[in-house]
Amino acid sequence: MPTARELTGLSQRRLAARLGTSQPTIATIESGNRTPTIRTLMRIAGATGFELVIGLRSPGAASPKTLGALVKSDDDGLADYIPMRATSPFEGPPDR
Repeated sequence: MPTARELTGLSQRRLAARLGTSQPTIATIESGNRTPTIRTLMRIAGATGFELVIGLRSPGAASPKTLGALVKSDDDGLADYIPMRATSPFEGPPDR
């Protein structure tokens, strides 16, 4: 999967300059040998024009990777993974 840096066409050196850090630091983060803090991830997102989105998913929910594989398959079992709900937990019943 391409990184935000790659999608924006930035070199590691250029991203590092935008962040005020070194190219080896960017390489270490991208290789997985260093876990960035949320603050660092926010800075990287901002420097590349992306928005950092962090979410929680219940253990039984399908991952985006799983959903993507289902959409690409001929036997579209996607409906098995989409929870059906009459109304949102954040709003009342639909207007009639």
